[in-house]
Amino acid sequence: MTIIAFGDIHEHLGNIEKIKGISEASSVIITGDLTNRGGIEQAKKIINFLKQYNPNVYAQAGNFDRQEVEDYLIEQKISLHGHAFIREDIGIFGVGGSNITPLNTPNEHEENEIESFILQGYQKIK
Repeated sequence: MTIIAFGDIHEHLGNIEKIKGISEASSVIITGDLTNRGGIEQAKKIINFLKQYNPNVYAQAGNFDRQEVEDYLIEQKISLHGHAFIREDIGIFGVGGSNITPLNTPNEHEENEIESFILQGYQKIK
């Protein structure tokens, strides 16, 4: 199994097509920051572009993504934030956003919330 994972796209699509093996990978994971404080429309653009190369996409919103991005990923059934998937006997789960920062980004969580998201994801694959 080959998993390609990357993040911090911030709405820039140009580098995605340069990733070697992206079309042949078993799964592609976006680790966060699809947008630059953007919402659903920007996230859709990223996801749809990426699915042209590989339909097996999972993602989680990063700290620069608004809550509506995570809502969209959940609606599309590709969210890793507190969710989990099993591919070829490998459990995959994640936590999006970030801890509290001085930047006051749109998607920040207290440490007890982060712990809860980790446990939620883990419970779904154990």
